[in-house]
This record gives sequence, C-alpha cells and structure tokens, in this order.
Amino acid sequence: MKKYIVNIINKIAPFVIFLLISIVYATPLFKNINNWGQMDWDQFTFWNAVPYESIMKYHQFPLWNPYGNGGNVLLAHPHSSFLCPLYIFVLIFGPLAGLKIQIIVYLLIGFLGMYLLAKILKLNGISSYLPPIVFMLSSLYALHVAEGHTEWFTMAVIPWLFYFYIKSFEQKKFILLAVVSLSLMIFSGSVNVLSIAAVLIGVFCVFMALQLKRAEALKNLIFIFAGAILLCSVKLLPMFEFIRMNPRYVEPSKISNITMLKEIFLSRAQNEYYQNTKWASPDKPIVYKAKKFEYGWHEYGAYVGILPLILAIAGLFLYFRKYWPLVLTGIISFLISLGTFHRFNLWDVLNKLPFYSSLRVPSRYILGMIFVIAVFAGLGLSYFEKKLVLKAKIFKLIPFLAVIFISLDLFLVNFTLLDHVFTQKMISIPRFAEFRQRYRTVNLLPGKSRSSMFPVFLSNSGIIDSYEVIALKKGDVKIVEDQGYKAEAYLAGPKGQISINMFSPNRIIVDCNIDNGGLLILNQNYFSGWRIRKQKNVYDAISYGGLIATPVEKHDKRIEFFYAPRSFSIGLFISAITLTITLAYVLRLLIRGKNEY
Repeated sequence: MKKYIVNIINKIAPFVIFLLISIVYATPLFKNINNWGQMDWDQFTFWNAVPYESIMKYHQFPLWNPYGNGGNVLLAHPHSSFLCPLYIFVLIFGPLAGLKIQIIVYLLIGFLGMYLLAKILKLNGISSYLPPIVFMLSSLYALHVAEGHTEWFTMAVIPWLFYFYIKSFEQKKFILLAVVSLSLMIFSGSVNVLSIAAVLIGVFCVFMALQLKRAEALKNLIFIFAGAILLCSVKLLPMFEFIRMNPRYVEPSKISNITMLKEIFLSRAQNEYYQNTKWASPDKPIVYKAKKFEYGWHEYGAYVGILPLILAIAGLFLYFRKYWPLVLTGIISFLISLGTFHRFNLWDVLNKLPFYSSLRVPSRYILGMIFVIAVFAGLGLSYFEKKLVLKAKIFKLIPFLAVIFISLDLFLVNFTLLDHVFTQKMISIPRFAEFRQRYRTVNLLPGKSRSSMFPVFLSNSGIIDSYEVIALKKGDVKIVEDQGYKAEAYLAGPKGQISINMFSPNRIIVDCNIDNGGLLILNQNYFSGWRIRKQKNVYDAISYGGLIATPVEKHDKRIEFFYAPRSFSIGLFISAITLTITLAYVLRLLIRGKNEY
C-alpha cells in the first residue's frame, strides 16, 4: 500500500509543482483582473471579444465581424481563436479575465509537455525538471505576453508535438495525438508559432529519417499534417480563401540580429530593452545602446542565462551522436533567426516558400533554438546528476540547487515583464443602443497602446481604419460624421422607406416599403459569402462600391442579409467527416483495449 501511495505521489508531483509555478509566475497579471493590456493587447482582446458576443448574446457561429475595418471576416481571420478548446475560459469568464487564465493554462501545458519530452529522452531525477523551466520561463513567453501576442501562447504546444511524433515510432495511435497538437495551434490562430513549429518538426523529421534509415519518419509526419489539415478544414478553407483574395505583401527584414546575441540570451535587462524599443518598426527603426532595432525587443529577447547555456553546450558534446537530429534542427532554426546576415541565408530561402513569403520577422525563429537549448541543458545536467550520485547521494543536492538557481534567475528577470502588462483601467465609452460605424480611427491611449479597437467594440460601434495584419480591400464605408453618411442600410435608386428590423454580426434583417426597383445597400465591406434571403429564396449579394448590396423590387417587404461563405460549409463538412472517423477510431482502440484487459 505504501509503495502504491508513493507511486501516485510521484506521478502527480510534476503536475502540482508546475501548476504552483505557473500560478505564482503569473500573479502580476491578476492584480487587477479587469484591467486592459498595453500595446497589442487591444487588437487581440478585440479578436476574442467579438466572437464572445456573437456566441453569448446573439447565439451565432462567429463568421463575420462588423466592428473592425468597416466589416471583416471573423472565422477566416488568421488570428481568430474561438475554435480552440481553451476558448472556453473566455466564454466562462469573459475576454479580459479569460485570456489571463489562458496564460496560466498554457504555461502549465508547456511545462508538462516539455517534462514528458525530457522523460522519453531518458532524463531522470531533478534534471527532467530543467527543460520545462528553461523553455517556458525564458524571456520568449513573457515578452510576447507583455506585448499582447496571445497567438504565442501556443509555443507551449511545441513540446507535445515533438513528444507525440517521437512516440509515433512506437505506436501509431500517437499520430492522432500529434494531429490534435497541431490542430490546437491552427484553431488558436497561432499563425506565426504554427509556421515555426512546421519548420522545426519538418526539419527534425528529415534528420530522423536519415538517422533511423526508416521512411516511417516521413510517413508519420505526412499523416500528422494531412490529419490536421482535414480536421481543421472548417478554419483553413475560409482562411485560405480570405488570404487569396487579400494577399499580404511585406517588406523583407533588412536588419540581422547577429550583433545582439549576447543581449538576447544573457542580458538580464530584458524589461529595460523592451520598454525602450517597443515602438520600433521597419519604417522607423530605433537605435538603443548603439544597436539598431527594426522591431521591438519582444521580437528578439530570449534570456536563458549563462548556466543553462553552459549545461546545454555540455549536453550537446555528450549526446550529439544520439540526438544529432535535434541539434541540427536547433542550428537551422538559429540560422533562420539571424535573418539577412549574409548574401546567402536561410531566411531568404524560407521566404520563397508558399505562405512563408508573407512572414516578416526572422528573429522569431529563435524559438527553435531555445527549445533545443532547454532540452540539452537538461541532458547536460542529467549526465552530471548520474555521475554525482555514484560518488555520494549527498551530491544529488547540487543538481537540485542548480534547478532552483536557474528557476529563480529566470523568475526574477521575467517577472518584471509581466508586472507591466495590465496596468491600465478599462476606458469607459458610452454604449450606444444601436450599432453604427462611428469612428474613422482612434487611439485612446497613445504611447501605451497601438489602437483602441476593443473599447470601440464595447460601445457597440464600428471603426473604419484599425489595426490589421492583412491588406484589406475596403469599400466606401462611411461613418456617422461623414457628409455622405446615410444609414447602416439605405436605398440607392428607389423611393420609399426602410428600417433595420434586426441587427446582429452575421445576420441583418431589413423591412422595406418602396415604390420602385433599385438597390438596398449595407454600410459594410462586401466579401464573397454574403447572401440574401427574400421571399423564401436565397441569392448571392453583390458588390456596390465595395459595399454589400442587393437589387430590390416593390414587392420585397423583408430582406435578410446573412454571411455564410461556401468555403465554411465545405470545410465544416470535411472537418465533421474527419472528426467522425477519428472518434470511431478512438472508440475502436478503447474497445480493443478493454477486451485485451
């Protein structure tokens, strides 16, 4: 009985330890639970708040967003995350508190994933705790949280993807779990992290195939990517259609971060660099401490400290022959992160690939290097732990103290970053009873935030020119103060009266009483997928000056506009079929396991 209890304690101990670390580490975020975040927190909160209202207030599947940029896609937007299972925290606690809770949950997910990965790489004892500590408590996670990049939460899923991929060589059922991991990134709107993870696991797969001399390594990865694409078709097909119609053109990065490597990995002044470079941009680079910053420090900082680096170098030399695919994966990721430091560079090669041509920040690939450093720091410590225990058990305290020291060091450096995130009380704008496009552009917190999309949304208003990662094709949307503004729905041609009977994000009903034929126009951008229902018949909407419109006749008394792109219907069908087959497979495995037992 005693042995059974000890075994249970040993199994739950990592979970309890990592949960406590996550909660303590994130305590600054909860000093004022309803405070608004700085910098990019505005737009990412906005992208979470609109689907929250669509679901909770209007009971609609969030396909369209009337509040941003004169009307924009929602599900198809690359950063929409409401299909992620962890969005449940937003639905329960609201966007402000729900996103803060996600920060803790993803921390815990990252800790546990890296811990399990350490275990299958044969790390034992206290050493198995070091890779999770180095990976999740490095400056990477804290800096992107501070900036408001909620998409970077899913860097915590990368260890799970590697763990399940490696385990798939033992049992094919782990391919399914790897599919779930990759799908979590897709549904979370984590475009940048997903692109990095795809490169990491793809490069690792090629080297594993060479090391094992087994085509199985490539086949498993093909199944993982194919499964994720099929399962996520409900998100991917509308997103690809949107990007194809609105391609993103970016200027390639011109500044290499090769001169900043010491500051990136070893500078304890991460918060100082962040605060003094946060407004850097390709258009207006900032020079700070004699170094030129094309982007804010959140795109560079990855502090791990000197001791993990020393341990990682030791682990690399000790275990290179065994784990060289992982070493080369980290090196390639590091070379990509250096950007244009040489005429021939891997960043330019990557930029020539489909989709990757729209990415602009090479330094983000430092994520892969930190991932590998964390693993090999654990391997290095594990080697010394084994040697020390053979001499005397009391020496086991040295690895324990090393982990404590590294944890405290990372904690002290990055805790200050999180302490500056949610310091702003929510700005109060009167909420209007009826939706209108009321703002051309507005920033209520200049010097602290890049935009004010979330407060505008809370006022039940739309904004025409707001932050957007895609170069949108916009129609002639008017705001209430414009001379040419007529209404949110108006007639062009016929005489008569109309009124909006019901307004919601995805569905607008207009009552008409007109004398002759003409056009009925909505004051929102036209996108393929807007449809019209009148007299029980359904038609495609048309574009009129880039706005949503439909012909109307005298006998048309009620017209319903609704957004339902065919790409969503097709994607939903593919996802549903894939999910059904997946659940049937899981059920079969459970029944087989029960019978064997």
